[in-house]
Amino acid sequence: MKDIALITDIPFWRIGLGKNIRILELCHFLVLHSRFTLYYLGDEKSPFPGPSFQVQDKQLELRTYLEKAKHDLLIVEYIHLHWVADFSLKGTAIYLDAHDLLSARTKSFESFNRKSNAITSEQEIDYFRKFDKVMFMQKEEIEKVLPMMGEDRLLLCPHPVVPEVEVPFRQEVEVISFFGSPSWPNIDGIQWFHDTVLPLMGVWAQKCIVNGTASTSPLSIFSPHLAKGKIFSSLGDYYKSIDIAINPALYGSGLKIKTVEALAYGIPLVTTSVGAQGLREETGNSFLLADTPEEFARAICALAESSDLRRRLSMNARAFAQKHLTPAACFGSLLQ
Repeated sequence: MKDIALITDIPFWRIGLGKNIRILELCHFLVLHSRFTLYYLGDEKSPFPGPSFQVQDKQLELRTYLEKAKHDLLIVEYIHLHWVADFSLKGTAIYLDAHDLLSARTKSFESFNRKSNAITSEQEIDYFRKFDKVMFMQKEEIEKVLPMMGEDRLLLCPHPVVPEVEVPFRQEVEVISFFGSPSWPNIDGIQWFHDTVLPLMGVWAQKCIVNGTASTSPLSIFSPHLAKGKIFSSLGDYYKSIDIAINPALYGSGLKIKTVEALAYGIPLVTTSVGAQGLREETGNSFLLADTPEEFARAICALAESSDLRRRLSMNARAFAQKHLTPAACFGSLLQ
């Protein structure tokens, strides 16, 4: 069994953000399949079970811990901790869990006049080269850096989803839902949906609802025709309550966790090209893709009016997730 450690300064046990869920799932997997140590560099006390270190004098104290520990593998969460790769740790491989391309995220945010952590693609590649391997959540971004890095230094590690419950299939559609936090991509996507898609949906517009922490954000002021739901205690409870999922993402980078969650739970989904990043080959098979208001409205109405279409997408989505989105499929390469 490999000795694997993970370093992060993100309080990933806080529910609500996709990046938190990603780190939490990775830790769960490593706890089960390796001798695992967590090094938490943040200000809060970590509630994570098992060995954990809250390092105050980050670089000096952390380096001392790592030199004594002699881990087989060290996984660093996010590129802003790139300085960890400068440690000379004999016998320890150091991987970066990049999640996605930050430079691509920067450009995408700027195209909608939203600020993001500014970094150029050249700077990002320089940071990547400091690590033995770099982990990405979707293959489109691996293809972008492949010419500069080489295949042997890149790992595809998507986000796993293990459904908590079996979601029943209902013949009649009662709830068409978005679920997410009040991040700018979510707010702008829902605003676009409210302003341009909802007026085209006829009777199905009244079935649409916003759930999650986004439902309590200032978004409610600007989207009065969208019903506001609640914050659910578990993903299983949420997905049992809906019939169609929407993800009207307009910008951003990387694999969208709300997209893979819908697939794993077998919820018929309508999303954009941005929301389908890394999964576009499943368009029309596991979900419907739409990039204009007219296409988005037509796709939702087609699902709402055809139980056969919903059932087909649901079955295909579950089958895809069971093959590609299990913890072993996503993280198994870390154990090799």
